[in-house]
Amino acid sequence: AVVAFKKERHRLSAEAVECGKMEAEMRKCFVCRKAESSLSKPMMMCSCKGVYYCGKECQVHDFPSHKEKCTAHWHKHKEKSKKAGGAECWKVGLDSLKLGKLYLGRDMLDESEAEIKQAISIFVQHKGEENDMHARALTVLGNLYSNRSQTKNALLSLGKALEISRLVDEDEQIAGILRDLGTAMGKAGLHERALEKFQEAHDIFACVYGERHEEIAKVLHNMGLVLDELDKSEEAIAKYELSMEIKKEVLGEDSFSTSTTLLNIGALKTRMGRLTEAYASFEEGLAMARRLFAEHSVEGRFLTGMGDARLKDERYREAHECYEGALRVFRRTLGAKHPEVARVLASIAQVHLKQDNHPQALARLQESYTIRREGQGPRHVDTAQALCNIALVKDKLGDRAGSVQALKDALIIYDLNGGGPMGPCNSESIRAMLWGLGQADGVRYLD
Repeated sequence: AVVAFKKERHRLSAEAVECGKMEAEMRKCFVCRKAESSLSKPMMMCSCKGVYYCGKECQVHDFPSHKEKCTAHWHKHKEKSKKAGGAECWKVGLDSLKLGKLYLGRDMLDESEAEIKQAISIFVQHKGEENDMHARALTVLGNLYSNRSQTKNALLSLGKALEISRLVDEDEQIAGILRDLGTAMGKAGLHERALEKFQEAHDIFACVYGERHEEIAKVLHNMGLVLDELDKSEEAIAKYELSMEIKKEVLGEDSFSTSTTLLNIGALKTRMGRLTEAYASFEEGLAMARRLFAEHSVEGRFLTGMGDARLKDERYREAHECYEGALRVFRRTLGAKHPEVARVLASIAQVHLKQDNHPQALARLQESYTIRREGQGPRHVDTAQALCNIALVKDKLGDRAGSVQALKDALIIYDLNGGGPMGPCNSESIRAMLWGLGQADGVRYLD
């Protein structure tokens, strides 16, 4: 046992060294693009932890453009505003809103929420509920809730923002909120209403900016997401590709917005079985993300997408490597308890299941469930889905009692959420499974 333990420790140590080499090769100076592996000393990381530089010269050269998106710079700016006008002055509110947007863009949701709520408090204190900055802050907060899948809160915040914006009559702001409201409705399963909101936003933006504008591209991208949900795959791809064409024309070849469109194109083409095209989209987007950021969760999403494509292609070892890479990125950028970590753990479990390694699959699913329960709460539908996955594997391992209990626990959660989502796992399908198991075992698992 001691020998086996030492061998495993040696293997893990070797993997860690190799991983460190790979990450050093991937890390590049944001300005001159030199890889860290080619330097005599480690890269310098900006205090905002958003970009790497090979040295002081490149950092100084980049600062005039980087400072607009540097959280460290804006925290210093906020402190100056506090000293000049007090902790509740209007400028502190503006700085807090800027920081909230920047943190949201980096998936740092807790930090974003704290800044946005401070901004809202200051804006309302100075000008009451009906002012455009309050509407802007509510829009950012609504997007944050949408990212967390807190759909009810997202719709309430965005609905209030739209109501205020209509009073102050700012077309661009109204269109932006309509777009974000459409996104939240899409996540809530209100697909037709989402498409209506997107069309309203598109028409306003087209009148204000014309058809070849970044805002039009964003709306087209979001339309693609909803059409994808409605299984209108070809229509979705057409929207994505037009969106990407406009983004490259307006924003240049490399932009975060373009990379997210490539991510969605790759995911959709994976589901359609067009794997060669999917690999091309993922590889283009991953290279773009690595050029844009020192470290960002979007890299993990590309690795996850590549893992999904390889899993579908039955390339299980490569799929597992992609998922493990994504897991490392998410744990570093989002934290060990983030839902993305839980999602990747469930994907790794799928690789184990494909190879009939049920004990390893169960271990990963239980890790995923713990994160869901602790992070999203014991009543969240994603926690119920994690229980359903555990139930299926326990049944394969011969643990019928454990499987039935997991299904019953999931059923309670789905019932509390109005039956759960459309799809293979919800209250109706679990009742059918429990009834079928009861018939096979000659017992009643449902009261």
